[in-house]
Amino acid sequence: MTASLSCPNFMLVALLLLLKVTSNAAFDQADGELRFNEYTMIMSHNSAANKDTADGDFFKNFGADQENSMYEQLTNNGVRGLSLDIKLDYSDRSKLRLVHNPIDYADFEIEMETHLVRFLEENEEAIVAINFEVIDDSQAAIRSTILANLKNTFSNLFVNGVSLADMTFKYDNDLWKNHNEWPTLNEMRSSGQRLFLFHDRTEFRSTEYGFMFRDDVMKENFWEGLGDCTARYQWNSDKVSFPNSNLSWSRLFFMNHFDSIAGTVGEGLLGGGINGWGRLYPRIKQCMNSNGSIKPNFISLDWVIQAEE
Repeated sequence: MTASLSCPNFMLVALLLLLKVTSNAAFDQADGELRFNEYTMIMSHNSAANKDTADGDFFKNFGADQENSMYEQLTNNGVRGLSLDIKLDYSDRSKLRLVHNPIDYADFEIEMETHLVRFLEENEEAIVAINFEVIDDSQAAIRSTILANLKNTFSNLFVNGVSLADMTFKYDNDLWKNHNEWPTLNEMRSSGQRLFLFHDRTEFRSTEYGFMFRDDVMKENFWEGLGDCTARYQWNSDKVSFPNSNLSWSRLFFMNHFDSIAGTVGEGLLGGGINGWGRLYPRIKQCMNSNGSIKPNFISLDWVIQAEE
C-alpha cells in the first residue's frame, strides 16, 4: 500500500465527504493493514461548539462551527477526530470547560462521557484522535490544575470497563519498541490503544497518560484562509521528536481547511464548496507541494455535516 492520494483510504475519505454516511463500520475495518501515518481522518474543527449543544442559545449558535453533537459527528458525519478548546472552570477548579473564544459551551467531563465514551462503547474498532488547545492559562498554577483535571477525567471515565487513560496510544509502550514506523491500525486495535491525544502545551507531556505534545508529533499549516498553505509549526520536520526516545517514525500532518468568512457550500460540493472534493483535493496538493510531499493524516473542517450534501 502506498501513501499516495490514490490509495484506497484516501478515496474512502473522499466518499465520506461526498456521500451521506449512515454507518462507519466499514470505514473502521477496511484499512486495518495501513500504518497510522498512512491513514487520513476527518477532524471536526471546534467540535464542541455545535448547534446541538447550543440548544437555542443565541450566542452559542453564533459561535458554532458544527451542526451536530460530537456523538452525531462521530456516528453519522464520518468524523474520527475532535478538536477541542478547553479552559479551567473558575467557579469549580476541579472541572474544565469546553469553549470557543469567549463562549462557554459545556462541562468537559460530562461531554466526554456523553459523546466520546458512548461512541467508543458502540464502535469497538474505531480509532479516534483528540486535539486539545488550552485557553486562558498564562499562569503556571492554572496550567498545572488543568493538567491534573485532564488526568482525572481520563482516569474516571470508562469504556466497557477500561479507563480512557488505558485506551490512549503510548509511543513508549513495549509493544512498539521494535517498530521502525507507526503501528498498523489493526495492531492498535488489538492493543486496545485506539485513542490519540494531542495538546499544545509542553508541560502536558505524559507517557503514562498518552498525552502527546503536538510539536513532537505533527506538522500543521496555518489555519486562517484558503489562499495558500503555509507553516504553523514543524513544517520542515519529517520525523517525530519524542523526548527521551530514539523513534524515527514519520511526522504526521494536521491540515486545516476552513474559512470563517467564505461559505462552506458552493455550487455543488463536488466542485464549489469548501468541503467539496473540487476545492479540498487541489488544496491538499498545494499543501503537499509546500510541506515535503506529506499527505494529511488529519483534515480539520468546519460544518462537517455539509460535506455530505
